[in-house]
Amino acid sequence: MRWGLVGLVLFVCACDSRYGAYFVIKSDVEFDAVEVYFGTPIDSSGPGSGDSFATPTFGAQRGTLFDRTFADADVLTVGATTETTFYVPPTEANQQLGAYVAAVALSGGHPVGIAEYFGFAVPSDVVHEYQLKLAPWNPQEAERWGDTPGCLVWKHARDNGTGFVAVVHGDDRDCDTLVRNADCNDLCSAGSPACAADTSFCGGATGVCALGCSANGVCSPSLCLPPATCDTTCAALGNVTDRLACGAAKTSNHAEIFVERNDTLQMCAMEFLFSPGVPCVMPKIEAKVPADLTGFTYAISSVPGNTMMCNLGVIQDPMTPLDDFDEHHLLISFAPPTNIGPRPTVVIGIQAKPNSVACANQPYYLVQMPTPPQVYACP
Repeated sequence: MRWGLVGLVLFVCACDSRYGAYFVIKSDVEFDAVEVYFGTPIDSSGPGSGDSFATPTFGAQRGTLFDRTFADADVLTVGATTETTFYVPPTEANQQLGAYVAAVALSGGHPVGIAEYFGFAVPSDVVHEYQLKLAPWNPQEAERWGDTPGCLVWKHARDNGTGFVAVVHGDDRDCDTLVRNADCNDLCSAGSPACAADTSFCGGATGVCALGCSANGVCSPSLCLPPATCDTTCAALGNVTDRLACGAAKTSNHAEIFVERNDTLQMCAMEFLFSPGVPCVMPKIEAKVPADLTGFTYAISSVPGNTMMCNLGVIQDPMTPLDDFDEHHLLISFAPPTNIGPRPTVVIGIQAKPNSVACANQPYYLVQMPTPPQVYACP
């Protein structure tokens, strides 16, 4: 049995035979790692199944589907090379493989080539060798996505025509870690610009106020919210935008930015720095209050070199003076700390600083926060 850089053993067996399947991966360009995708056929005739799947880039599609059979050794580091071989021993489990395998070669973490093989065998009494000649990776034809074990799709011309072949998960066709019976939309991967997953508010018996997916009694939050968003008043509102704004407006325990104004009732400062209490990574303004706020355009970004600080920028329309300045509220979300799970949120209030008539002194704004800052995260 061969091991190391020349072998990829999916399931360990206590045998001395070198019988089995050997896959030789060849490329015209160097690669330093290989990802292997073994797939078993997915029955497309069952109720609610079919041959549909979805990727973040291609969106919902139809094609030939395989259910990924994954092991930790499916990702192989090989060092810079243009050819490597991996070995699949003839264990009982491996002999159930054979419908499909795809190999993706990577260089520096980026895919550079792809190859596939249909209908191979893992024999226990002979050696079978299979040649996988890598085609150049084309992001318009192929995509890898999803958390480990991830998924793969490749569309190109084959003997039976041009079409998609995908290695996904039988109970998770968009590979977003939500099984189908708990996924509001199993044909819309998280963050996909090609579609919008169906969302609803999770709350009530769960004790968690969040926006996410609630299906078949299972709540999967994607955006954690202030508890007021799920109270009777806000819950009675008809749409997501109004309800998020309602929750932000009713949340009193939040940071407050007091802004100086000049003689013409314009803001003295156009940027405000504050610490949200969580890393300011991929910040996003989810809602503003009032929801139909006009005259002020806000943008949020992280501060280079300091992930614990945010930069809130504002553009004030000159025709919108701060004479009757009502307090604004913003609901802001951030990437979850481990990049997995629902996004935490904070509420920021912004109002004109009393008795400020000129931009004479710096700083032009004051940030007042609760201690510690209130972060709304799902337990």
